[in-house]
Amino acid sequence: MPATWSTPKIWSFGSAASSADMDTYVSDNLSYLSTPPSFSGSQTVFQSVPNATLDTIEINNIVNDPYAAWQGTPNWAWKAPVAGLYLMSGLVSFAGGTTGNMTAFAGLNGSNVKAGPQQGFAGGLSCGFVGLVRCNASDLLSLMVDQASGAAQNTASETYLDIIWVSF
Repeated sequence: MPATWSTPKIWSFGSAASSADMDTYVSDNLSYLSTPPSFSGSQTVFQSVPNATLDTIEINNIVNDPYAAWQGTPNWAWKAPVAGLYLMSGLVSFAGGTTGNMTAFAGLNGSNVKAGPQQGFAGGLSCGFVGLVRCNASDLLSLMVDQASGAAQNTASETYLDIIWVSF
């Protein structure tokens, strides 16, 4: 398990730093910063995304999750271990479709909070987003998508989600 963050101690004039203080407030916090909360995953079992319905993408191939925070089914979300600002990026690829459009979103507790640019099926078969999301500890972050092609569409390879903590 990665190190945990300790709120820095407020030192008073003339106080001495013990070795325990140095371990807790310096060494442990530097260790935390060297392995921040992060997640990388992709989809290898493709799913059918309904027409005109915001849907959470089912990431099933976990590449990096040092805090073991991936929730899997039924949430398909990563549980933020600490409050803060997280950088998220995601890409959803589709196997087909010739008309309509698609948009990828950063999901926060089941609601879309950051949208990528809307992409027409005729202009490509992928849509993505990159953005900063502020959340509380235990909030659920996910990859969501909405597509409006007139019918359900199947996802394809190159569907992924990356998350990394950047600040408190």
